[in-house]
Amino acid sequence: MAFDPYDILDIPGNANDVWIRHAYDLRRDAIAKDATLGDAERQNLLKLVERAYGVLTDPEARAEYDEKRLTVTASTAAPKERSTFSGPRIAIWGALLTLLLVTAFVLWRQANYEERMREEEARTAAEITARMKEVQARDKALYESQSIRSSVEESRAKQEANDALNKKSRDEKR
Repeated sequence: MAFDPYDILDIPGNANDVWIRHAYDLRRDAIAKDATLGDAERQNLLKLVERAYGVLTDPEARAEYDEKRLTVTASTAAPKERSTFSGPRIAIWGALLTLLLVTAFVLWRQANYEERMREEEARTAAEITARMKEVQARDKALYESQSIRSSVEESRAKQEANDALNKKSRDEKR
């Protein structure tokens, strides 16, 4: 396989320095994150990407490579088809996918929040109802105890009045 820095970084021949740097960063990150690669294979691919980046960022080396490439390209038949999902296009698709995922997450959080609020309202209503029943039971018990207390006090007052009358009648009899 011939060394082709444009193919390695998956960029066109008229790519500027920003595009080259972006493609280099994407390739380097993709290789670093690829769990299917072994350490040796990963190192070889990283060296190849760095070599391609070095050639394309050095104006003299790039001009020399472009000159060789033009002579080879002119002698070959049809140009190689590029993948739809490569280079800067993959960054765009990645951004769109990220946007979609973030939107889905925000919608899920909003629905989850609304559900939690409904549950909170139901729980609060149940707590208020339970508290009202407690207060009513306490008030009823308090009322009953006051009723009992007042009836006990009335009974004592009547008993004291009876005792006083009995004492008075005993004193008169003596």
